[in-house]
Amino acid sequence: MNTRGRIDTHSHILPGIDDGCPDLADSLTCVRQFIAAGYAGTICTPHILPRTFPLNTPTRIREWVDALQEAVNGEGLHYQLWAGGEVTLAPDNWDTFEQHGVPTLGASNAVLVDYWGDSWPAFADEVINRLQAEGYQPILAHPERMKLPVKDLEQLVATLSERGVWLQGNLNCLSGGEGDQSQWLSQTWLKAGLYDLLASDTHHSQRMTGRLVGLQTAIELVGATRVAELTIERTGKIATG
Repeated sequence: MNTRGRIDTHSHILPGIDDGCPDLADSLTCVRQFIAAGYAGTICTPHILPRTFPLNTPTRIREWVDALQEAVNGEGLHYQLWAGGEVTLAPDNWDTFEQHGVPTLGASNAVLVDYWGDSWPAFADEVINRLQAEGYQPILAHPERMKLPVKDLEQLVATLSERGVWLQGNLNCLSGGEGDQSQWLSQTWLKAGLYDLLASDTHHSQRMTGRLVGLQTAIELVGATRVAELTIERTGKIATG
């Protein structure tokens, strides 16, 4: 297993599963682009959103990852894939978890979550609290893209970080690919040491460039050693448990 390069902990490269890569050819193109950029593997994190993607359960995701891994190996590419998921925080998360299991990242106890509302609801805190109480490590995906007013968002992110929630910055935000506000927030939080991880949130090959530019931006802002901590050391531990 090659885990000496960067590990991407947030991607939608499984073909035809959600709003990510539309087909196998595009998935393989993404893998080749990752390899060229120094990545050794990816945790595949399809959306866990039952009303929109009812088939996306941990069991099926593992099967789809195995199928893509077989295709990657068949192309002679040395690249490791792991199963995961991106859970949209919702009042019925635990109903889904009890029915299908908790979609942890790789072999770890980490759970990637996101939220898109314009205010932070009580149920989001309840889900995070229960995850922590049951021994899981919550990771909030791309907080810089959340829709809360900036002051509210800054306070929320600080509070969640203090509570032990890990924060995952989006490489495409660092390069400006998600707008000026998310770029400013992501660069500010990166320099302040607020992020625990950096990930690509790749969806298809045609938009990989912004992610890879964001990686170089991160290195320019905080240095290669710090970026290695956020994309190799900690992410490698998550992938392998």
